[in-house]
Amino acid sequence: MAGRTYLELVERVVFVLEALGAGATTLGEIAARTGLPKSTTCRVLYTLRELGWVEQSMRGGRYRLTGRMLSVARQGVPAGAD
Repeated sequence: MAGRTYLELVERVVFVLEALGAGATTLGEIAARTGLPKSTTCRVLYTLRELGWVEQSMRGGRYRLTGRMLSVARQGVPAGAD
């Protein structure tokens, strides 16, 4: 699958976003679902949190997607296509 212009970093971010969308909420769950090392998963989550795409709860450290994801997704849907 990986070609010359294929960015594995983007692939990792997508894997983490998909895991969050599928209900994984802890670092361990997300790492297990993606197959990524916990250290990589942690760095991706940290970056997504800093950019406002992911929130982390104060209790338990659970992660979830923010409304920003939905907002961006809606921008790509033409009016009346719902």
